[in-house]
Amino acid sequence: MPVPPGDVVGGPTTKATQKALKDLVDRLTIDEDGGLRLDGLPTLILSASVFRSIQQESERILGRGASAVLYLSGEAWGRDAGARLVAAAKGTSLESTIERLQSQSLIRGFGRLEIVSFNPETGNAVIRFHNSPFAATGGSSNRPMCQLTAGFLAGVVGAFVGEEMLVAERTCRAMGADVCEFRADRLGRLTKGV
Repeated sequence: MPVPPGDVVGGPTTKATQKALKDLVDRLTIDEDGGLRLDGLPTLILSASVFRSIQQESERILGRGASAVLYLSGEAWGRDAGARLVAAAKGTSLESTIERLQSQSLIRGFGRLEIVSFNPETGNAVIRFHNSPFAATGGSSNRPMCQLTAGFLAGVVGAFVGEEMLVAERTCRAMGADVCEFRADRLGRLTKGV
């Protein structure tokens, strides 16, 4: 079952989201040197404005090449997260795995994740993020701002289907759209012109 609209931390929440948030907090540790860890991995908690500042300075220095860096970084991160999701999903339904991804997206501050369509055999998907922190801090833009998210989705969907995926952001809140919407396609299909 997808996370319902309005299910946000600090607003109306479902019991499942509250449980997921508690589980997240329970998985956080601080070591004796002051290092914050989530599931044993070094972790930072930053506002989206910090990321936006990094993105702006990267674009100033690298130009449009910054988009590729963000996409590829997100893709590597997504492959890792996707592999963990796939491993954890053994013996569970696709629906429960998607629910876990939706819940993790929400409680980690990425916004509400909506799977509009997903074909698990091909990986083709349309995915929306409501209230993306990357687009929200971007102001008015003439192009999509969620390259890290697009790359992340390519990695996650690729882990699910065992193929390289390409994800393009079709609409972005930074451009005035209501939601950030992404389309996932198999990379081989696009490069072969099929």
